[in-house]
Amino acid sequence: MSEEAIRAELAAISEKLDDIAAEVRRTVENNRDSHKDIYDRLSKLETGFSKMDVTSRAVFFIAGAALSIILQKVL
Repeated sequence: MSEEAIRAELAAISEKLDDIAAEVRRTVENNRDSHKDIYDRLSKLETGFSKMDVTSRAVFFIAGAALSIILQKVL
């Protein structure tokens, strides 16, 4: 192979590597966006579940207090 043929082949390989690197960068950015979206959704779910936990504890407390008042009046 001549030097020019080798240079042309190396240039072609370099272009392919640049294309692959650009594709990898796009994939990483897309994955980063996806992970951020998933994290945000999980964060919202966690906030919702913690509010439900507090609400359910309050409901059980009020029900227990009401039950104890009713039982004191009955007994």
